[in-house]
Amino acid sequence: PLLAAQELDAEFVMLSGRPFFDQGIMLVTKPVKPMFEERSGSLLTWELPEASRRYVIGADVAEGTEDGCWSCAEVLEARSGRHVAELRGKWPTAAFANLLWDLHKRYPGIIAPERNSLGAAVVDKLNELEGKAVYRDDKGKSGWHTNAQSRPVMLGDLEAGLRQRVFVPKGKGLI
Repeated sequence: PLLAAQELDAEFVMLSGRPFFDQGIMLVTKPVKPMFEERSGSLLTWELPEASRRYVIGADVAEGTEDGCWSCAEVLEARSGRHVAELRGKWPTAAFANLLWDLHKRYPGIIAPERNSLGAAVVDKLNELEGKAVYRDDKGKSGWHTNAQSRPVMLGDLEAGLRQRVFVPKGKGLI
């Protein structure tokens, strides 16, 4: 692991519990200093939007309480997968949905919030604002559903992208 970390300019972190990634080791790339920080550091921008590009905004919704987890959205340029921006904070679901919508206006494309649990409220609010921008699965349901079938596929794709350096996260919030 140390040699691999040196080769990838990264550090490895041991995880407790039942980690998904190979041998309990997860690759965490070094954070890249953003071009801009807005909203008291909640919005980090590494690349400005380009009118000719489309973007994918993936969002994980949390409770929004002070002692709870963070809600987080990652913005990727759709064609290249470049990590261009990150939104991270503790907001009520309606406020997070509005922030996602504002982010989508800046980086147009598809918003793909997780629809499990609290995410359903965010998906509903985004559908009220403009449903066409929200990701729909093959059954027409809005939002991404994480379940026993989709989670290993999603994490496997992430692991492959990280391992092959096809995807390089720039902020701390993604992993």
